[in-house]
Order: sequence, then C-alpha cells, then structure tokens
Amino acid sequence: MSEKKAVYRFDDQPIIWVKLANPHDDSIAPVEVRALIDTGAYASAVSAYLCQLLGHSFENGLSESLASGVGAGTVRSIKHSTKLTVLFPNASNAEPSQTFEPIEFPCNFIDQSLPFVLLGQQDFLRLFRYAQDGRAGWFSLEQII
Repeated sequence: MSEKKAVYRFDDQPIIWVKLANPHDDSIAPVEVRALIDTGAYASAVSAYLCQLLGHSFENGLSESLASGVGAGTVRSIKHSTKLTVLFPNASNAEPSQTFEPIEFPCNFIDQSLPFVLLGQQDFLRLFRYAQDGRAGWFSLEQII
C-alpha cells in the first residue's frame, strides 16, 4: 500500500490536476487537465476531444456504451485504456514534479464537452482514499493501490 498522501485546498469543489497519457504510445505527449472528484458519479468521464489528443480513435475503443447523468440525456461513451497520474498540490513545500503512482485504467471518453475530467467511484475512488473537511477548507487523497 502506498504511503503517499496529499492535502489540497478546498474552495467550492474538490478539483485536482491530473496527467492523462496513452499507455500504448510513448511518442504522444501526456495532457495535464483539471479534474473534479465526483463522489456521486459511478464512473469517470472524459471529453472526447481529449481522446483524440491522446492518440486514441473515438470510434474504435475497448467497448462502447451509453452514458447518462452527465448533462442532459444520454451520450456515447467509448472506453480506452488510459494512464492517469494525480499531481500533488502546487505549494511552497511540494515539488511540482511530485505525483502519486501512475494508474492505468479503462477510461470512459464521452461524446460531450465537459469543463473538467470527472473522477468517479468505480475507477478512481476505489484506488484512492478521499477525505474532506469543507468547513476547514481542505480535502486529501491517499493512494491505496
């Protein structure tokens, strides 16, 4: 079990920076994006435009399904294996290069534009212990894989 733990400032939402990468093609640069830890979401969701930036074909994934609960109606969801690295908060006592261990998991790319990557229970929160104190203004993550 990992002993890495990071404490983040909590304003309105639990938002972190993550790095997404294609685990099958090192020639494609990883993408750093903001992500919302969504404890009410069953699965993580990533906008389709990031799928293409990571060198995946939105049409040809591991599987296809319909996703609901993200905006209005249902949207196509294509699963691709993706490497996710959670970045530590950028603070004076933390190196910007500090990260948790990279995780490869089947990521749901959806045919919809999202303001953040959504990190859900099934694929993200089963790998991290999450704690929050909204009144004190912090939340924490501890990698448990």
